[in-house]
Amino acid sequence: MTQSTLLLERLEPEHPEPAVHARSEPAGEGQDGFHVAIIMDGNGRWAQQTGRPREEGHAAGAAAVRRTVEAAPGLGITTLTLYAFSSDNWRRPLGEVSHLMRLFQKHLESECARLTDSGVRLSVIGRRYLIPDPLKRRIAEVEERTREGTSLHLRLAIDYSARNALLVAAVRLAAVTPTREAFARCLSQAIHAPPGTRDVDLLIRTGGEQRLSDFLLWESAYAELFFTDVLWPDFSEADLASAVHHMDSYAGPRGDGALVQLLYPAPAERRTGAIIRWWEKRRLPYNLIVGAGGLMTLGLHTLVHSIPGETMEAIVAVGVLANVAYTLGSIVEVTVNHVWGRKVLPLGPMLFREGLLFSVGLTLILPTIILTAGAIARIMGWVFAA
Repeated sequence: MTQSTLLLERLEPEHPEPAVHARSEPAGEGQDGFHVAIIMDGNGRWAQQTGRPREEGHAAGAAAVRRTVEAAPGLGITTLTLYAFSSDNWRRPLGEVSHLMRLFQKHLESECARLTDSGVRLSVIGRRYLIPDPLKRRIAEVEERTREGTSLHLRLAIDYSARNALLVAAVRLAAVTPTREAFARCLSQAIHAPPGTRDVDLLIRTGGEQRLSDFLLWESAYAELFFTDVLWPDFSEADLASAVHHMDSYAGPRGDGALVQLLYPAPAERRTGAIIRWWEKRRLPYNLIVGAGGLMTLGLHTLVHSIPGETMEAIVAVGVLANVAYTLGSIVEVTVNHVWGRKVLPLGPMLFREGLLFSVGLTLILPTIILTAGAIARIMGWVFAA
């Protein structure tokens, strides 16, 4: 038995061969793919800040995973790697580790059909021999059932350590002719990953920390890095789009960059503090309220004619002009930022699609307020007159 074999036995007690299936067009491969990796940090702090148990933080983090997976294909992402459980996480309290293992198994069971229907291929990368047997069997089952997915290659890193993977790959490389391609194959085998997955294009870390934490060190050699203060349970589709837009602003838009920037212009609130972040989370219901207020105007104007026609026309005209200016400003912002390839005009803090609803509602909200006051005054007059 050679020294390299002995070392490999120590690094990989089981050393199973990865369950990799050949596919004609694997999701995420090729020059036209886009690989995003995310270090999902902040579940514990989110739970602490909201006064909840850590287990609820992990559950909220699982909901953020679903949102991210659903949003990824629409942003041109073909491979998504999520750092779910590092090898260092085994040092956490036994109760928390056991809860995480149960949570992984529960969501693999509940999400398998959804992934299959959505064309998402799931792979779990990392070591396998420490994972509980029930979870290990569930992983193999879901990988088999989703292996034909082509819309997105979702990779969950469980019991993953990049340094350990590099060491195992280096030992495996001793048995073959050492080339970069051979090392990449050895690295894929070390983490039970399907071969041929493209390197990381964009690496995101949530929660405010700015470090890699032993995650995809080889694969992220040329990745753009994006760090955000948003805690993982709060990470939204808009946050993911903002990171993609950030990469486009430096590297130049990809094929779908124009559409991404039109629907999800990079939110200025990431640089303007907590007040605008607070507004961004609540803008949609407020915009719906404003839109509903605009509809109320039509009904009130029919029932109560307490405003002269000329006054009503003037108010509406001012609202129309203001909101046309807002809409045109949003279009100019998106166009200029796309052409120049960077954030030049941070004019509109709202998403364009919600801004349209806001514009329609705001055009009529002032007459609504005035008509409501007039209606109340008229009703009170009737009451006192009676």
